[in-house]
Amino acid sequence: AAIRKQKVTVELVDLFHTDEKHTWFAFTPGGTHLVAYNETSATVWNTNDRKRGHQIERPDLKLHCVRVSPDGKWLAASANTTVETASDRLLLWNLETGELTKDIVPDRGSGYPKSLAFSHDSRFIAFGAEGLAVYRVPNLESYFFYRGEAIMAIAFSPDDRVLSLARIRDTVALWSMATNT
Repeated sequence: AAIRKQKVTVELVDLFHTDEKHTWFAFTPGGTHLVAYNETSATVWNTNDRKRGHQIERPDLKLHCVRVSPDGKWLAASANTTVETASDRLLLWNLETGELTKDIVPDRGSGYPKSLAFSHDSRFIAFGAEGLAVYRVPNLESYFFYRGEAIMAIAFSPDDRVLSLARIRDTVALWSMATNT
């Protein structure tokens, strides 16, 4: 079989003319927004017009995972307090107003990096830690949860019917949103 070489043009765009030191980056599934974050702050960028959106700073928390909803309306963060008696948190900001709308203690345990994923329709957010919790957006009402093995990464299928869960013991599980199994 012949391998055909194709010329690819890549446009480099320097979005970050800031003093912040970002450690992690995450795109929305459609690529319309980018969030850049470190342990205490996050900045949202609109990739279409290359404009900086809201920035959050939370020196009282240690941010683990930050995600922007696919519709660009919500910013979610899993975090814990930086005091000795650490408490896990799930926070949700309205990106139109910049206001923190919800700050809850999630249904799942602590001890591992907390992973987050928005559904493609932005109606749900999944939180992985020692098990899985799924919440309705924007009120963060519990949709379902289960206790179990630590979840290191989460992703919704393109139709939002199935969650893939990368677990700590090098296994991947599929979780049905319809049957909660």
